[in-house]
Amino acid sequence: MVRFKHRYLVATIAAASQERIAELGPSEILAMLRESIEANFGDFGSGSTSQSLQVRSFDRASGVCVIRAGRESHRMVRASLTLLSGTKDVRLSVTVQAVAGCDRTLKAAAVEAYARGYRRAGICDDAAAALLQRQRQLLEAWQ
Repeated sequence: MVRFKHRYLVATIAAASQERIAELGPSEILAMLRESIEANFGDFGSGSTSQSLQVRSFDRASGVCVIRAGRESHRMVRASLTLLSGTKDVRLSVTVQAVAGCDRTLKAAAVEAYARGYRRAGICDDAAAALLQRQRQLLEAWQ
């Protein structure tokens, strides 16, 4: 039996104000992403991505989101992320930073994106180091 292979997308989500990002959670991001896939790719897109699409983590401080998608449909998910504009009251800008196929490259890309997000948010070095250590532990716990 062949195992199901995934791709992980590391994306940065930015909003006009940080308070709007604080209102978002993984379930809201997943719902917006599914709506975007449905709007842009129709029933085919939503059917081919529904089984494997999952928001693995979302850090509100840095705005970094890790999304799991199937290997065959990750390009569709990436396009839908790029075309995602937010909800009625929250305007978002989404940038896909990296696409990874294995845990090793995912961890490297995610830690780099977290560090960039903490610098952009203006978090001091000591607090950013503690947050990065926590994110590394969360990434290790996925195994």
